[in-house]
Amino acid sequence: MAFKGMDVDILTGVHTQLTSLQGQLDTLIQQLTTQVNTAHEHWDGSDSTQFESEWASSHKVALTNASHAITSFASKLNSNIQAQEQTSSTY
Repeated sequence: MAFKGMDVDILTGVHTQLTSLQGQLDTLIQQLTTQVNTAHEHWDGSDSTQFESEWASSHKVALTNASHAITSFASKLNSNIQAQEQTSSTY
């Protein structure tokens, strides 16, 4: 017979890792923003302004969106884990 359902212990570990990696991504975004700001403080001219603007309007936004997507993905996984635990406890 084929396995149906989920291994809650393993997927709880996956959820923990997703949450941890999302936190690491948020930290990386902050660190990159600090470095871009430092570069901008020590670099005058239109290239500097364009560099900072590109980071803020494109790259930072993309990374922040990825972070939000990971949070949503982890939340959905957690909901499925909770549902599986509830279903398993009724049998």
